[in-house]
Amino acid sequence: MSQPTLADTLSTATPCTPVRIGTLDPLGRDISYFFNGHGYYAFSHHGQRFAELPELDAATLRIKGKILGDGKSTIIGCSHFAVPLSKSRRIGKYGHYYFKIGEAIYQDRGPNAGVSLVERPDMDAKTLSVLDEDYAKDAFHYFRRDGEKLPVAELGDENELPVRLPARFRPYQSPFPQLKNDPAADLDTLWQWLMEEGASSWAAYAADDRFYPYWLAYFKLAARHYAETRDAAVYENALAVAGRYGALFVAEPNALDELAALHEAARQPQRLNDTMAALRILKPEDPAFTPDIARLLEQTLDSDLLRSAPEQTKPYLCRRVLARYRLLDRDELEARWGKEAPWFVARQTEYFERYVLTERMVSVTESSAAWRMYQAYKEYALLNPLAHLQVANGLFTMAHHWHNWSATFFNNEQQGRIAQAFYIAHRFFQAETPNAHGDAALAGAGKVDLVALSGGLDATQQYCERVAQAVHREITEQP
Repeated sequence: MSQPTLADTLSTATPCTPVRIGTLDPLGRDISYFFNGHGYYAFSHHGQRFAELPELDAATLRIKGKILGDGKSTIIGCSHFAVPLSKSRRIGKYGHYYFKIGEAIYQDRGPNAGVSLVERPDMDAKTLSVLDEDYAKDAFHYFRRDGEKLPVAELGDENELPVRLPARFRPYQSPFPQLKNDPAADLDTLWQWLMEEGASSWAAYAADDRFYPYWLAYFKLAARHYAETRDAAVYENALAVAGRYGALFVAEPNALDELAALHEAARQPQRLNDTMAALRILKPEDPAFTPDIARLLEQTLDSDLLRSAPEQTKPYLCRRVLARYRLLDRDELEARWGKEAPWFVARQTEYFERYVLTERMVSVTESSAAWRMYQAYKEYALLNPLAHLQVANGLFTMAHHWHNWSATFFNNEQQGRIAQAFYIAHRFFQAETPNAHGDAALAGAGKVDLVALSGGLDATQQYCERVAQAVHREITEQP
C-alpha cells in the first residue's frame, strides 16, 4: 500500500484536529505550521502568537531547509512572499538570517521588531555570502550583522575586518537590576534603581509583572536591614520609595506588611496605624471586593504616578487587583450595596465587565489562576460573553504550544484540550451578545485567534455547535 501524501493527510484536518505540517526555526525562533481544514496558519512558540497564512497548494507544499513554501509562495517565520519556494533560500549558517527571495535579499530584524524581515536593496543577491558570526560580504561591501558596512575597495586585507569594523554586539541585559544575595548591596541597588533608573523609565515597568517582586523585595530588605542596624537612612529611604510609589500598594499589599514592620521598628505609631488601617482594607478576612477597596483603587488610578504611565497600565492594575478578591454577581451586588453605596454597584459592574477574563490569554490550563477564576464566574450574569472565548482561546493556545513537534497529529490530551476550547467557546454563542455588550463583543470576538482561524464567527459557531452536540451525545450514551 502506498504511503499517504501530504495532500491526503491535510484532507483529514478540521478545526478540532489540525494537522502539523512542520516546526522550523528560520529566524532562531520556533514556528509550527498547521492546516485545520479551513486554512493554513503559523504558531510562534516564542511569542505564543498565531498568524493566518494564505491558501497554499497541498500538492506542491514542502519544506526546504528552514523555509516552508509551494509552487507560488515562500513562508519564512510568519512572513509570506509571493515567490515560489524554488527561488528562495537562506544564505549562510550563522546568526545573520539573510534570505534570498527571488532576486532580493531580506534580513531578520530580531524578535522584538515590528516587522520580522526587511529588504536589503544595498546587498548584491548574486554575490552575498556570510563569513562568520559577525560579518557578511558581497562583491562591493563587507557588512556587519547590525547593518554597518565598509566598501571592499577601502578594506584591503580581509584580516583587518575586526579592526575596521569592530563588533558592537552586547549580550542581552535585563532592564531589571541584578541582585547578588548580599542584603546591604542589594538594598542599595534596588534603591538606586527605584529612585533613579526605575523612576526615569517608569513607563517601561508600569504594566510588567516583573516589576512588583523587585518593589516588594526592596521593602523586605529594608525592614530586615533596619531591624538589624537601626540605620536612620534606611528608614528615610524607605519612606521616600513609599512616597514615590505609594499608589502601587493597592496592587502589592504585601509590601505594606513590610512597611508596617519598618514603622513599628522605628516607633512611629501614627504611621503604623495608618498603614495597618490600609492593610485591613486590602487584606480582609473575607476576600470580597468592597467599596473601601474600590476607593483605594480609584485613588491609584487617579494618581500622578499613573498619569505618567502608558495607557495599558490602568487595565493591568485593575485586573491585578480584582483577581485577589471575590466579586459579587448582579443580584447579590444590588442587594448588598444598592442602597448603601449605589456608586459601588455601578463601579464593580463596570470593572467586572471590562476587566474580568476579557484580555487575551496564552497560558490557560486546568491548574491555572485564570481557569479557577473562570470556574468561579462562568455562570455570572455580569460576565462579559467575551470571557468564554478568551478562556477557550487560552486552552487552544496551550494545546498548540505543547504539541509534539515530531508528530503530525495532536495527541489525545491536546486534542481533548482543543475540543474543550470549542465546547467553552459555544457558551459565547449561547449568550445574548446583542445586549449591553452589543457590537463591541461581536467585534472583539472576531479578533480572537480561535475564531479567526476557524473562518469567522458564523463558521466557528457552527463548529462549536457540532462539538457541543458530540459532547452531549457522549454524555447521554454513557451507561
